[in-house]
Amino acid sequence: MTILSSRSTLLLLVLAGAAVGLAGCSGSVDSTGAGGGADETNSGGGGSGGGAAVACETSDDCDAGAFCRFADHGCGQGQASGTCTGLPLECGYVPELVCACDGQVERQDCPELRRVDISANGACTPPEGTFACGYTFCQTGTEYCERIDHATTHPGLVRFVCMQLPASCDGNDTCACVEGIDTPCPQTSCETDSAGHAVLSCVD
Repeated sequence: MTILSSRSTLLLLVLAGAAVGLAGCSGSVDSTGAGGGADETNSGGGGSGGGAAVACETSDDCDAGAFCRFADHGCGQGQASGTCTGLPLECGYVPELVCACDGQVERQDCPELRRVDISANGACTPPEGTFACGYTFCQTGTEYCERIDHATTHPGLVRFVCMQLPASCDGNDTCACVEGIDTPCPQTSCETDSAGHAVLSCVD
């Protein structure tokens, strides 16, 4: 019979504990989230528990714990299919309000909790004192809309951000003032929406 010394026994226990710890770390965690407005790089997991991406045309194509998300926020009118994306845990606050594909104006992530994607198609009436900026709303006279197209890093992914107007614009958010603003994007262009507000498009 082999009798282990106390030092050998301790070493075996330490090695066994390390092996268990490594085994526990082998699983992957999907930390991309599901919110559509603020951080649009999150493609989320499929409706089958975060495995391979599951294509969809409506949320009915996804599991109960997911909704159909379109990277271009076109509610299915642009891209042919979306991706089943896990539901957020709760409503968020950034951006404060978003437009849902069913025309409802709600706090960030609230539409997704109802399994409804957000819309950049102007489906919602902007709250008083604001104008539509894709799926969100900017403050009239103090902000301008910036459309960020991640054509290089994430093809098809588009984000909308409200940016502070320079004081020199004096509340004027037309292209004449906005298109000269410095952005980190190598390509920019400016268009005016139907209400006369400038939308500065930024392609990375």
